[in-house]
Amino acid sequence: MRAAWYSRNGGPEVLQIVERDLRAPGPGEVRVRVVLSGVNPSDTRARRHTPVGVTGRIPHQDGAGFVDAVGAGVAGICTGDRVWLWEAAKRNEQGTAQEFVIVPAEHAVPLPTHVSMETGAALGVPVLTAHALLTRGSGSPTLRPGSLASSVVVVRGASGAVGHAALQLAAWAGARCIAITGSQTLDSALHAGAAQAVDRTDPDLVERVRAVGSADIVLTPDPSSTIGEDIQLLTPGGSLVVYASAGSDAVSVPIFEAMRANVAVHFAYVYTVTRAAKAQAVEDLSLALQAGALSVGADHGLPVRPFPLEAIAAAHRAVDDDQRGKVVIQISDLDGRTSGLIAAHTAAT
Repeated sequence: MRAAWYSRNGGPEVLQIVERDLRAPGPGEVRVRVVLSGVNPSDTRARRHTPVGVTGRIPHQDGAGFVDAVGAGVAGICTGDRVWLWEAAKRNEQGTAQEFVIVPAEHAVPLPTHVSMETGAALGVPVLTAHALLTRGSGSPTLRPGSLASSVVVVRGASGAVGHAALQLAAWAGARCIAITGSQTLDSALHAGAAQAVDRTDPDLVERVRAVGSADIVLTPDPSSTIGEDIQLLTPGGSLVVYASAGSDAVSVPIFEAMRANVAVHFAYVYTVTRAAKAQAVEDLSLALQAGALSVGADHGLPVRPFPLEAIAAAHRAVDDDQRGKVVIQISDLDGRTSGLIAAHTAAT
């Protein structure tokens, strides 16, 4: 089978397409024929910085496809089932950028038939992160319809995959969502579920947000640049949740302002969230998927950018360059072939 692989850290040029043996799943495992492999910023950071083992690494944690084989002792999942994958590469550096991937059965989650493979490949890291942010900010370990009712949630970075997922999840849970994003992506934020979208460069940003309501939760990927404004946006006792560091790792906090408002500051990193919290997140996300609350695509606020496996280096460059849209690698089409989706995308563009 074909796989993308690298044996040393570096730029996208270290990625190679190689042939690998196809093996059977072991006890408690399933083998999945990958249709789409999702590419996240953490995947490209790993390519640049995370030490590579002696056998090299097949990248990418996320994906979607069909169960191809089931190991001993696996219940509740069958050959042919549609699934989405999360943390596929965490235990053995064998990720979803290959034609077939073997994962623990609990990392292959049923994907409803009304949910696209593109959405399935876009779940994983971004949506699990969004769940961690919202539960950390709300103080509740679960998300359900109505669990954020009467809450105002402000999402910075709303044009990215995590911000997009946070808008959709928060809206599903009943929150009134306000997106802060660039002028070119205001409409996209509204498509994703924001009640209002505010240009991040607006000099009256704080007043515009407060006109909708003081925030119970603010999510930010760039606290070194925004923490002062973020504290102003929060209602007394509200929560600021940090999910990235787009600027400097050092943050200057207006301590008295934060104390006076009794705000809490949280941090969330999906790879170190507890197993129990991730299991709860998968359960909650399954409910949201069944309800049709999670979708990607231009009509839902996050365009999909497909690349063939042979162009994986270009896909990584697109993520490294912070180009907008959810980048996915097409490994096969719905019938197991490897050209249909890319040919259709090329013809359309």
